[in-house]
Amino acid sequence: MKYFNIHIICAAVAFGLLGSAKGLDESIIATVVDLPSFIKEYQLHASYLSAAARASRLSNVTSMMHLGSLPGGFLAFVSTYWIGPLWTMRQLCLLWIIGVVVFITSAGNMGQLIAGRFIMGMGVGQAGVVGPIYLAEVAPTASRGLLVGLYASSEYVGVLIGVCQCLKLTEEYLFANTMV
Repeated sequence: MKYFNIHIICAAVAFGLLGSAKGLDESIIATVVDLPSFIKEYQLHASYLSAAARASRLSNVTSMMHLGSLPGGFLAFVSTYWIGPLWTMRQLCLLWIIGVVVFITSAGNMGQLIAGRFIMGMGVGQAGVVGPIYLAEVAPTASRGLLVGLYASSEYVGVLIGVCQCLKLTEEYLFANTMV
């Protein structure tokens, strides 16, 4: 415990929780794409689509965040060098929030939905670089693995939150549609 002070604990919490965005997105999108309301709104099972076109639409929606993570990771290296890890964390959180807003407000517009997921991916891709590297830089040698592991563990915290939220959403949908 002698290695930990208030600065290390704040860094561990702030930068360690960056991983939860990735876990949250993965769990939510895995559930949301199976909701009948989402399928209907984005015409994922439209009669004019072939099976290959349906699969392509679904894979575009689910994988676009990962595609955005690639330029996001590169952007993290550049921005960390120029503006530092703290300001990079701030801008990646802002970028992720902008992507979430674009995604949420898409209302049936497939292009906007995919663009929002790509922007979210750019933020998440930066988090995957900035979080672990910053934690490794500020951690005392004896606790470096623990603090970097905190980032990886926070991905699962995000998955847990997302799954719980999606189960609640699914339960509410099922309850609303079974009551006549």
